[in-house]
Amino acid sequence: MKRFILLTVCVFIIGNLYAQRLVLSGSLSWNPTISSTLISEAGNDYSGIVSSATNHSFLRIRGLTGSPWRVDVSKSDTNWNNGLVLMVQRTGNGIGGFGINGGTVAQTITNNNTPFFNGNNNISNIPIQFHLSGYSVLIPAGNYTSSVIFTLIDL
Repeated sequence: MKRFILLTVCVFIIGNLYAQRLVLSGSLSWNPTISSTLISEAGNDYSGIVSSATNHSFLRIRGLTGSPWRVDVSKSDTNWNNGLVLMVQRTGNGIGGFGINGGTVAQTITNNNTPFFNGNNNISNIPIQFHLSGYSVLIPAGNYTSSVIFTLIDL
C-alpha cells in the first residue's frame, strides 16, 4: 500500500504589483510517495523526513533595489491531515544575495503567515527545499494536498 502526498506551490504578492515582484520558478508541485516498504519490521511506524531536491523551486525578488523586504510563508489546505508536518527552507543565497538573512533552517509551514527570510535589493535564483514529516500508518492512505503561499512584503 502506498501513501501519496501532493504539494502545490502558489505565490501571492502583497504590494505594488508593477513595482515589486516575487517570482517562483522551477518545479511548482512536489509529489512525494511514501511507500509501505519504508517500514522495516511488523509493528513499526514510518520514521524520518521526506525531502524534495535542495533546489526544487527558486524565488526571485525584483523591483526593490536598496529597499528592505521580507518573504512570509503560509499554507492553505485542500485535503490535509493534521498529523502531516510540511516544512520549507532556503538552501542558498541566490544571485545577488549578499543582503539575505534567515530561512536556512527548516521551518514548519502553518496556515498563518510566518516570516521566512528577509533581505534587501534584487535577488534571483534563491533555492527552496520542502520537507514532510509526521506520516504514519495511522494516517489513511490517500492524496493530501496543500498550497504553499509565499508573500513578499516591502518593509
